[in-house]
Amino acid sequence: YEWSSTSPSTAVVETVATAVDRDPTELELLYGSVDPDALDALVHSTGRPAEGDTVTVSFVFAERRVTVRETGAVIVHPVDLG
Repeated sequence: YEWSSTSPSTAVVETVATAVDRDPTELELLYGSVDPDALDALVHSTGRPAEGDTVTVSFVFAERRVTVRETGAVIVHPVDLG
């Protein structure tokens, strides 16, 4: 994703909805897993980290492990229940 056009919190909901083949409005609310405003501020900060360092945030949302990277990547994996 390009964070200048899509907020990280919106990208998470869209990506998870696609991964579970559901409409985004059918998912639980994101703030039950992570504060959307804090996620947006942290991942989409205007300051750049030192070279080689990137911001990465991981959490569980809609029974999926979600990783959001400052680079624009949103990665979704099933939660391992075993």
